[in-house]
Amino acid sequence: MPERSTDKTACPYGHPFPENLRRRGKNGNGKPRTYCSACRYPKRRTTPDPDPVAIERAVAGNPPAYLHHLELAAAIRQLDSRGQYTAQQIADRVGCTRRTVHRVRARSRQADADKTTRTCPRSSTGSTTSTTSRVSSVRRSAHGPHSEGPC
Repeated sequence: MPERSTDKTACPYGHPFPENLRRRGKNGNGKPRTYCSACRYPKRRTTPDPDPVAIERAVAGNPPAYLHHLELAAAIRQLDSRGQYTAQQIADRVGCTRRTVHRVRARSRQADADKTTRTCPRSSTGSTTSTTSRVSSVRRSAHGPHSEGPC
């Protein structure tokens, strides 16, 4: 970590202010809030990779003391894909509530639905159609030029 600077022409980490000084919003006194653009960008958070060992332990029924939400969701999805556990059994095994299991299931279903929904390339409005309705409209269009649907 670099030494902090007390100079007012630079940020506390020594980045020169005329080039790196940015203003955004207002503070409590109504003055613009200033920040150093050079310091701001490296501090962005990155999503950690899920720990496969923690996921395996949770699936086995011995979850660690803390599971990141991505690890928890992965463990719930693995147990749910087996199809032999209820929401309460999954919650007991992973160490969460039944409501959390239902939330993860709903998010997974929504993600699957979003994967099957896409934009129709021939539509001027950019409407979306699911792949199943796209297939049926292709079948209809094979029967004649006056088929129904946007595709």
